[in-house]
Amino acid sequence: MKKSIITALALSLFLTSCGANATAEQEDDTTTSQKIEQQIPSDMQIAVDAADQRAAYYQQLVTELQKEILAMKTELYETTVLYENRIKELEAALNPEEESPFQYTVENGKATLTAYVGKEQQVEIPETLGGAPVCAIGDKAFENNAEVTTVILPEGVTTIGWFAFSGCVGLREITLPQSLATVSYGAFQNCDTSLIVHCVHGSYAEQYAQSYGFTVKN
Repeated sequence: MKKSIITALALSLFLTSCGANATAEQEDDTTTSQKIEQQIPSDMQIAVDAADQRAAYYQQLVTELQKEILAMKTELYETTVLYENRIKELEAALNPEEESPFQYTVENGKATLTAYVGKEQQVEIPETLGGAPVCAIGDKAFENNAEVTTVILPEGVTTIGWFAFSGCVGLREITLPQSLATVSYGAFQNCDTSLIVHCVHGSYAEQYAQSYGFTVKN
C-alpha cells in the first residue's frame, strides 16, 4: 500500500514537472520572438514603409502618364482625320469631277447606252460603262442630236435600238463594230444619205449599210 502511494506521488510530481517545463518552453519561445523583433532597428522599418510609398507613388505617375499619352494619340488621330478630310474637300473643289456625257443602264453584267447628253461633235463611246461592257445602243439614244458629226461604236456592241440615231442630220461618219448583229427599225431614219459607214468587210454592218445605200469604207 505504501509503495503504491509513493509511486503515485512520484508520478504526479513527474507530470507536474513536465507541464511546467512545457509552459516554460512556450514562454521562452515568445520571449525569443519578442527579442528578435526588438532587435530590428526602427529606422529599417521606416525605410521599408517609405520604399512602399515611393513604389505606389511611381506607379500612380506611370498610370497618369499612360492616360496622357493615350489622350495625345487620340487627339492626334482626330486632327489627322480632320486634316485629310479637309484636303479631300479642297481637292474636290479645285478638281470637280466632270459629269459623264453617257447615260446608261447595267443589267446582267452588260451596259446599254440610253442617252448621250454631251456637247462634243465627235463621240467615241467607251468600251465599258459602270464597269460593265457596252453591248447595246438603246432606243433613241442619239435621237435628234444635230450636233454630232462622228460616232465610233466599240467592239462588243451587238445591238442598235429603235430610232437610236434618228434625226441626227449632222451625222457624217459612223464606225460600226464587227460584233454588231442587230440594227432595229428606224435606227438611222432622216440621217443624210451621204453617211459614211466604217465597218469590217463581210460583216453584218456592211450588209446593213449597203442595203440602205450608205457609203461603206472597210
